[in-house]
Formats: sequence, structure tokens, C-alpha cells
Amino acid sequence: MPFFTLKTSMLLSDGEKADIISNLTRLTTKLFDTVAPDKIQVTIQNLDRANFGRAGSSLVNQNFSYSSRFKNANYDESYFNKENGLEDLITIELDIWEGFSIIQKNLLGEEINNYLVSAFNITGDNCLILIRDMIPANWIQNGIAGNNPSFLDKSRTI
Repeated sequence: MPFFTLKTSMLLSDGEKADIISNLTRLTTKLFDTVAPDKIQVTIQNLDRANFGRAGSSLVNQNFSYSSRFKNANYDESYFNKENGLEDLITIELDIWEGFSIIQKNLLGEEINNYLVSAFNITGDNCLILIRDMIPANWIQNGIAGNNPSFLDKSRTI
């Protein structure tokens, strides 16, 4: 069962949030065919730009584009070769039941990254996806743990 937490510096409209929720669900059910859409949870958090950073540089830094892409400990080699501009960061944390292959998780990460880059015009390196496996017993919905043999039926009780 997947649980997505998306944190971003972008100011998202309600429609954009709905689109993200729909696409994360669609991509997940496409690649993990054993996951039912009703078991995919998504939380989206818009955070202040000052709450994001990379390579010791905050998003509020006017030179973030350059200074956040240093690739050595001397801070003198940046892989950024364009003009500094306003950038946004996206972090996705995906907690998912163990049992999915590394190949499946890699494909899902790639598809999510491609969607976000295309839909929101961000660079791929500004999208970080963290995937954590969890045991089914740690997913409790409607008071029923995921390791309960009747989980799917009992968790769907309204």
C-alpha cells in the first residue's frame, strides 16, 4: 500500500494538486498492478521557499541555481551552465509495503520524475524521490493492520 508525501516550494492550485494526486495514483497502479487505487494515499504540502535547500544553499539564495550544484568539496565546480533563475524543489517520500522489486520501484521513480518535469517545468535534479519499504503490519487503516488476512475487506468498512 503506497503512501505519498509530496513537499514542494511551488505554490500549487487546487487543480494542480488534484492532477498530482490523480497522476501518482495512475502511475502507481500501472506499475504495481496488485495495488488497488483505494489503498493509495497522497498528502501534498506547500512549504515556504526558505525551508528548502541543497548543497548548503537555500532556495532564497539568488545564486541557488549555481551554488546548489557544486559537485566537489572545494565548492568550485558547479554543473550548472545556464543563467540563474527562480527554481522550485519537490521532495516525494513514498512509504510502501515491502515486496515490490527494485526494478518496479526504479520505474515508478522514473515515471513520477518525468511527469513532474513535464507538468511543472522543473529540472529533474530538483525532484527527489525517497522510497521506504515497510512491513504490512505498520499500515493500519480503519483499525485493521495490513498483515491481518482480512485487511482488504475490513479496511473498506464504512
